[in-house]
Amino acid sequence: MSNTIISTRCVVQRPNVRFAPMPSVKNVASSSPRYSVSNKTVHLFLDFSNVMINAREIANERSGRILPDGDIKINFYNLKLLAGKNRKWGSGYAAAGLKNPDAIRNECARVGIDFEAYERGETSGREQGIDAIIQGRMFKLATMNSTNQVAVLITGDGNGFHRNEGFIEPLKALHQKGFDVEVYSWERCFNSSLRDWAEHHGKAMLLDEFFDCLIVAPGTSSINRKEFYRRLTALV
Repeated sequence: MSNTIISTRCVVQRPNVRFAPMPSVKNVASSSPRYSVSNKTVHLFLDFSNVMINAREIANERSGRILPDGDIKINFYNLKLLAGKNRKWGSGYAAAGLKNPDAIRNECARVGIDFEAYERGETSGREQGIDAIIQGRMFKLATMNSTNQVAVLITGDGNGFHRNEGFIEPLKALHQKGFDVEVYSWERCFNSSLRDWAEHHGKAMLLDEFFDCLIVAPGTSSINRKEFYRRLTALV
């Protein structure tokens, strides 16, 4: 198992270029970058709310103003490519508590990510048990054949680590069953214990260096797709 943090700087070459429209489903495979062939299959688990909360903070800092939440979006196609790298795509799963999830659900479906939306608590307005739902899907994967399989968790939430609770439980279960495990997060919210565990038992990667590849927001720069492909190829 590798114990290296991947942190490749994502240099912005054309600061005013926006992402091209996401390819249609029939063109996704043909438009993907051609890496070396890998026999490993990737399964992605996305803690959507945790990723978005911190993406908004970074976008506000970079733009120098408070941006409306609806103006900050994840490029799910690029997120899938970052998680998949040169490997086969097995499955993708994300969950969140959203009032109007249809647009995000459709975007995820176009690239092979199953997105489930749940009601927020009526009193608190907060998500109810979303982490546990994602963890349940991770445990389900751990019951399947682990040969040449990779589980990628994108989050920053390491709550309960020292009680052996939270995301660490299914990560340990997957690792013990023989899955390769990788954890990606923004540096500001990457739980230090979860990060240390991932470094020693699989891989930990900071999303910050790929912000301009993954997040679309007014007042922030982004790179063209050719440059993004070049940087993905450099990771393998």
